[in-house]
Amino acid sequence: MERPTDARSDRRTPVPVTKPEDMSRAFVAALNAGDLKSLLSLYDPQVRYVTRSGKIVEGHAGVRATLERLLAAKGQMRIDNTYCLVSGDTALVRAQWSFNGIGQDDKPIESHGNSAEVLRRGSDRIWRYLIDHPFGAM
Repeated sequence: MERPTDARSDRRTPVPVTKPEDMSRAFVAALNAGDLKSLLSLYDPQVRYVTRSGKIVEGHAGVRATLERLLAAKGQMRIDNTYCLVSGDTALVRAQWSFNGIGQDDKPIESHGNSAEVLRRGSDRIWRYLIDHPFGAM
């Protein structure tokens, strides 16, 4: 299967998330546009991210490597929020997601899951992922 032409870029200006229920929409928009800069802006510098294998990566450096691999699949993601609970500057968000892309072997890949995320609102009033577990709500 031929990979789609990559018209995506990471030169967009990140859009700040001011409501936790908008986080999934911002993530999908940035991912589907191939916008690494915007994706990274959604994560708190102290983020902890749980990979599919259960490994925990920390900080922007760890998340960057994970997001770069996801972007390399040149896919499209869909996310439907299923739950959002806010307490002060902390929010718990759950969602169902699906992803379709192209693997390193040029074959189609499909993945889906139920995520659990903890968001934190910073002093700038912007929400960011503090904990991201794409498979945490299975």
